[in-house]
Amino acid sequence: MTKIQLKLAARFKKNKKTYPERA
Repeated sequence: MTKIQLKLAARFKKNKKTYPERA
């Protein structure tokens, strides 16, 4: 995983409501 992917994963967990399952 790249740094960007890790950051996106962290934001994804915090913004579950804003970003639904769109991995």
